[in-house]
Amino acid sequence: MKKLFLFAILFLLTIPGVAQKKPFTIEDLYHLKTVNDPRISPDGSKITFTVTSYFLHKGKHNTEIYLMNADGSQIHQMTNNPAADYAPRWSPDGKSILFISTRKNGAQLWLLPVFGGEPKQLTHISTEISNPVWSSDGRKIVLLKDSGIYLKSYSDWKDIVSFAQAKPLYALWADTDHLIVSGAYFTRLYNLADKSSSLIALSQPDYSGFNEETGKPMVRLKKASYEYDPSTVQWVKTDKTKFKQ
Repeated sequence: MKKLFLFAILFLLTIPGVAQKKPFTIEDLYHLKTVNDPRISPDGSKITFTVTSYFLHKGKHNTEIYLMNADGSQIHQMTNNPAADYAPRWSPDGKSILFISTRKNGAQLWLLPVFGGEPKQLTHISTEISNPVWSSDGRKIVLLKDSGIYLKSYSDWKDIVSFAQAKPLYALWADTDHLIVSGAYFTRLYNLADKSSSLIALSQPDYSGFNEETGKPMVRLKKASYEYDPSTVQWVKTDKTKFKQ
């Protein structure tokens, strides 16, 4: 419901001349702004999201990160840069936001304090990264690149472990020692303790998240749902269908 509420608010805010009756032109289309990637803070009080603006005469577009209260009030822009800022991810304590920016040397990972302060660049990687994911204890951050999966220590930004894997797309923490990673044609479970991995499926899951009742990681593959049990390190088929992210 919060996501629907967010999109409804931003949709109304970005429609030019809602009350005016006139033909819809290509310039009107470029005045529309696209809202994406809403993320609710750990305490549920705030939401980050991205807004993409289009510039017809320049033939360009740009994406910035916004913040608002969960009830839709106090919307304000968090980033303002000619380069794209996107993929905001809350820290477990709700005090910082990871995001990707192209403002310096391609797509790099940056950190932004929620309550004031300048963004800090965290990575200086030659190849672009995507979909950063913070561990629940706040100690580790996983980065995805076209060539593999890279785990970093947040305290000193040193490498913990890496896995070679072509074109990973999404990552989900099963627990602090296990990571689920999906690509176009695979879903694998990675054990960070012994640096091993096992194949879950030869496809990307239709949906991934957490069981709304138990809180355990859950994926849906071909209309069947599977729940991960950390005690047995196994996936078990379940009749539960409600996910939360």
